[in-house]
Amino acid sequence: MRKMKIVLAIILMSLAGVVMSEEVDPLSGAWKSDKGLTISYIKSNRNTPPKTLEVYEKVLGKMLITFERGRVVTEFGGSVFDGKYTIEKVENNAVHVKYDNEPEVLVWVVVDHNTLYLKVDNELLTREYFTRVQ
Repeated sequence: MRKMKIVLAIILMSLAGVVMSEEVDPLSGAWKSDKGLTISYIKSNRNTPPKTLEVYEKVLGKMLITFERGRVVTEFGGSVFDGKYTIEKVENNAVHVKYDNEPEVLVWVVVDHNTLYLKVDNELLTREYFTRVQ
């Protein structure tokens, strides 16, 4: 019985470590730009000119971002950007991230375990949604 308790304790500690690591880095994983969610948001919340909407429809849905242990890899349009990031703070569902090559802190908002969006400082496009792919 004692061995069973020890094994159970080890399993619970291991599971706690997994939960803790997800709490520390809620962005961990691979995320693909979600054109459908982003375009729906733009259409419902903004008076976007048709030509601008056409550009967004061509560009969105192609970016893949992977966050893992302080490393971020962004793939877009045949280019790959590899860098480091640090989480400055987590406030409610907002994750404030500093990239090693960017002067400003970017804010990712976690909608749920499989969906987040990047706050964008643009009059017409204020957020771009991403869906977990891994």
